[in-house]
Amino acid sequence: DDLFPEPGRRTGVRTGQDAGAADLDPRAASVVRLSAGDRRGNGFYVEPRLVATASTVVGTASVIDVTTSDGAQVLGLVVLTDPISNLAVIHVPRAGQPAPLADPAASAPSRAVQVVELASEGRARVIPAVLQASPPGVGPGGAALGAHLELADGGGRAAPGAPVFGDEGAIGLITDQSGGPGRNVVGARELQDLLASEALAALR
Repeated sequence: DDLFPEPGRRTGVRTGQDAGAADLDPRAASVVRLSAGDRRGNGFYVEPRLVATASTVVGTASVIDVTTSDGAQVLGLVVLTDPISNLAVIHVPRAGQPAPLADPAASAPSRAVQVVELASEGRARVIPAVLQASPPGVGPGGAALGAHLELADGGGRAAPGAPVFGDEGAIGLITDQSGGPGRNVVGARELQDLLASEALAALR
């Protein structure tokens, strides 16, 4: 299968087959499920031992339960949170396959993209979507809203922290619910800026 299927083509949708998420969609190899108390969400490897997610998924937790696409369960350490960008970075002792980050210019409005989510039963769920221009205003706690994602097939249930893919790689991640059948997205530029911060240098 292509690493990045054509936008709009559903792959890895939940099935009854006994297969791992990454077997159904290779992009899912970078995606993890996260839980901290009553908070649930997704994240994805941006470096072999670093996972990016929405800061609303981790809340005030310093450690978080991480389930990888092959079902391994480990504890991750929350090493950086940025409530302004609504991003967080988790150090995971189990190395994973990083998703390539797309050029920020790939996040042009009105383009077709796909959300790759690791669902609760460990299946990959791929949701076609259309990236829209940033909505006005700010999110909870003054967090930036970033771009707006209109999701197909009732995909408004997509997990916060799930990566959004274009043809070139991950163009961002879902942060929170927006009005209507959509989600807000923080883009690759904000992710790249956070990964370049001095706070993460000691972990490399």
